[in-house]
Amino acid sequence: MKKHLSPFYLQSFPFWFKALNGIVLLPSLAWPLVTLFLFLFADNPTDDWLRDCIIIVAYPLYLIVISALSFKAFQIYKILGISIPLVMIGLYSVLLLKFFNQLN
Repeated sequence: MKKHLSPFYLQSFPFWFKALNGIVLLPSLAWPLVTLFLFLFADNPTDDWLRDCIIIVAYPLYLIVISALSFKAFQIYKILGISIPLVMIGLYSVLLLKFFNQLN
C-alpha cells in the first residue's frame, strides 16, 4: 500500500492527534468577528496600524500553516508533531488567563 505523505490525508492519523490540531484551529472561527472589530482601530490609526492589520487579518493562515507543519512533523518525528499543537494550546491558555485576569 502506498504511504500518503500529504499532511492533509487525515485517515492515516490517530483521532486524538486530529482533535489536537482541531483545537489549534478553533481561534480561526473568530476571524470574521475580529476583522469586523478591526475597523474600530481605523478610527484612530497609529503609525503601525497597517502592520497590525496585516498580522490580525492573516492569523488564520498562520494557524493553518502551523497545523500543516504539525501533521508533516508527526509523520517524521512523532514527539515534535505532538508538541507543536500542545505549545499552541498552552499559548492559548496563557493568553486567556491574562485576558480574564485583566477583567477583574
